[in-house]
This record gives sequence, C-alpha cells and structure tokens, in this order.
Amino acid sequence: MSIHFLVWLTFLVSVVYIEADALPSGPKVLRSSFSDNTKFQATIKIGISNTRLLRSKSVPENRRSEERGVTGFSIVETIRNAFKSKGIAEKLAKWQEQKIPSTTVFNSLHLDKPGQMLFTKLYFPEWVKYADKLGAKIPKMSAISILTKRYGDDILFSMIKEAKTNPRTNELAVYLEAKQIEHWLTTRKDPYELFHLFNLDDGVRRIFEQPAFTTWAQYVDDLNAKHPEKPTWMYSKLRSYLDDTILVKMIETAKASEKTRVMALKLEQDMARATDIHLNLC
Repeated sequence: MSIHFLVWLTFLVSVVYIEADALPSGPKVLRSSFSDNTKFQATIKIGISNTRLLRSKSVPENRRSEERGVTGFSIVETIRNAFKSKGIAEKLAKWQEQKIPSTTVFNSLHLDKPGQMLFTKLYFPEWVKYADKLGAKIPKMSAISILTKRYGDDILFSMIKEAKTNPRTNELAVYLEAKQIEHWLTTRKDPYELFHLFNLDDGVRRIFEQPAFTTWAQYVDDLNAKHPEKPTWMYSKLRSYLDDTILVKMIETAKASEKTRVMALKLEQDMARATDIHLNLC
C-alpha cells in the first residue's frame, strides 16, 4: 500500500470526523451525505470487507507485475459508514428522548427518497429500531404502522416478500413480516382479503402445496382465538372455488403425504366444524 494512499486515507478519516461533528441537532436540518451502501446489518455492526482484486503497479524498465491488494474504495466506504452510523446513533438517542415522530425521522434520514430499495438503505434498520422503541409507548409511531400508512398493505407485503429473498435483508424482512401479521390481527384485517393478497386463489386445487396457505391458516386460527364470537372458516373461502366432493378428495390425497398431512387434517376439522354450525343454524 503506497504512502500516498495512507496519507489520503488519513485525510478522509479526518473529514469523516468533521462530518460526524457536523450532524444536526434536530431531524429537520439533517445534512449528512448518505451512502448508497446496500449492506444489510440487522445488528447495526460494521465490518471491513476483505474483498480483493488484482492490480498492476509500475516498476523500473517498463516491467509490470500484479499483486493482490485490499480494495481502497471498500475500506473508505466502510470507514465513512462506520463513523456516520455512530453519529446517527447518537442523534437517534437524542431524538428518542425528545419523542421526535417516527415519520419525521424517516424523512430526515432520506428514507423517503426514491432510487433505491427501502430495505437496502443504510439507515433503514436503525430507523425500524427507533420507530418500534417509540411505538412501544405510542403504537401509531411503530415501524409497521408508519410503513403501512405510507405504502399500504399490498405494496408493503410485496416489499417484505422481495426483501426476504436477499440474504442481506432477510432477517429484517422476517421481523417486519411478523409485525405486519400482528398489525393485521390488531386491526382485524379480513382473512379473505389476505387469501387474495397471498395469491392463494391462483391454483386453489394445489392449495396444500403453497407455503402461504400455512401462513394464512395460522392467521385464521389466531384471529378466531382473539375474536371467538365471530369465527372465520377456511372451508367457507375454499367452498367459493370448489365443491365439497372435490375438497374431500383433495383432503384425502393430502393426508397421504407427510408434507401436507398436518394442513389437510386442519382443513378437515375446519370443514367439519363449519358444517356443524351451519346445520345447527338451519
């Protein structure tokens, strides 16, 4: 590593210190230049990348040789982000004490700016922690409440689903997925609407093969446990697509497989209870 690079790196660290000191005291005047680094770090820890590349250097008599060296850009960006994250963490702590609204902090961290997936933005995990800590005292300030209000159930569901496919954002996506389901239970979101949102109406005859069916069935169970006075039946929804003869055949086939047996038995029990209640009402 050349002396010029070391001097340049030292200068950059000094600049980053200045940037950290210059962070605003309030969210409305935040002026940090935010990085486009897309690394997800659910625990907000910073690690220096060991990415290496081949580079050539000049030697006497026009002879060139290749050596492996640490990518300067990667180190620089990591150092900048480390200092910025530290500065932002301090500001978030102060804003937490002042109970600055989660929506204000969301905008101040430039999370509202287009051009990059929300889940890959550097400060999104920190904002989620901030919002949920504030939301513990003020529910409408929780991350899922703010995100639902901003994007709506359908778009947010799609965002979470996509983020789950990225190893860097999977952990946070799974966390918010659970929070979204909790939010739906609290607001009593219609399970039949979720049936469509989960795309379960596409290929109903293969319902037992769809992972989302398990999630939907669990939601129905949880909703019924929370509101037993007005139960929802899985059978009723499936009955709008298939008649009883086909449903019974599907259940019997699914019971023969270890992978689908549990869900088949669950639907069979649901079908029996729904039918009994219907007969009693008649």
